[in-house]
Amino acid sequence: MKKMSNVFYNMFVALTSGIMPFVIIGLILVVMIVSYKKASPNEVLIITGGWLGKKGPYLIEDPETHTRVKVVKGGGAFVIPIVQQAEFQTLDTFNVDVSVEDIMTIDAVPVDASANALLRVGSTPELIAKAAEKTLGLSEEERQSQMIEVVRGGVREVLSGLTPKQANDRAEFQNQVRQSIEETFANLGLEITALQITKISDKNGYYDSLSA
Repeated sequence: MKKMSNVFYNMFVALTSGIMPFVIIGLILVVMIVSYKKASPNEVLIITGGWLGKKGPYLIEDPETHTRVKVVKGGGAFVIPIVQQAEFQTLDTFNVDVSVEDIMTIDAVPVDASANALLRVGSTPELIAKAAEKTLGLSEEERQSQMIEVVRGGVREVLSGLTPKQANDRAEFQNQVRQSIEETFANLGLEITALQITKISDKNGYYDSLSA
C-alpha cells in the first residue's frame, strides 16, 4: 500500500513539474497583455510612478514638484502593476463659453460681455506632461470649470480696464483677453487655438445709441 502511495506521489510530482513552467509562462503572458496600454490617435498615455527609465524627450520632470511623467504619443507601453499608474489624456479641442454681467468699465458704465475660446492640450511633450499633472484626478466637469474660470477672469479683468467704446472694438478686446490668459493656460499645459468676443451689450442703452 505504501509502495502504491509513493508511485502516485511520484506521478503527481512529475505531472506538476511538467505543467508548472507552462502555468508560469501563461501567467506572465496574461500580466503582459493586461499591462499593455495603447493610446488612440486623439489621445496620449500618461505614465507616473517608478521605473520610468532614463531621461528623454518624452520623460518630463517638474523642477518644482520633482514629479516625473512619461508621455507616450502615437503608440503604447507596458505599465508595471502597482509600481506605475497610467491615465489617458485627450488631445481633442475644448470648447469654452463664458458670460460676464455688469462689469464696471473705466467710464462707470456697467457692460455685459460673452466670449468663446477653443483650447487644446499643448503639442510639446512638456506641455502634455504639464496638462496631465495639473488635471490628474480631476473629473471632466472639474476640468471644464477650471477653464471657464480662467477665461471668465480674463474677460472681466480686461473689460474693467476699458471704456465702453474701446470694448466695442472686439478685435482689440479679444486680443487683450488672449494675452491676459495665455500664460495661465500655458501653466496648465494648454494652448488657445481661437478666442472670440461674441457679444457686447449693456442694460442702459449705451450700445443701442451707438447703432441708432
